[in-house]
Amino acid sequence: MKDIVYKDKGFQIRKTKKEDAAIVLSYIKKIAAYEKLSDQVVATLTDIETSIFEKKQAFVLIAEVKGVPIGFMLYFLTYSTFLGQANLYLEDIYIDLEHRGKGY
Repeated sequence: MKDIVYKDKGFQIRKTKKEDAAIVLSYIKKIAAYEKLSDQVVATLTDIETSIFEKKQAFVLIAEVKGVPIGFMLYFLTYSTFLGQANLYLEDIYIDLEHRGKGY
């Protein structure tokens, strides 16, 4: 499965598909709540579908345990003209509280 980035026992990290847009939005809302910034989230499901899955303006990986999402990572690429290469910028990473510190 080429969508699996990492897998060990019941834990895996996988690439997302458009069908995962609601999961992505839910994690955006979770991280905003954690940062006490929920009032600033204006992104809609359509925004996520369009910007991430159609225009590919950012990329998301989902962490799962036994097929159940437990976290996400949202990143995008930037470009350094001085270095002449692309760079990965990690915008957000969030793991559900009950799964933190488990050493997956």
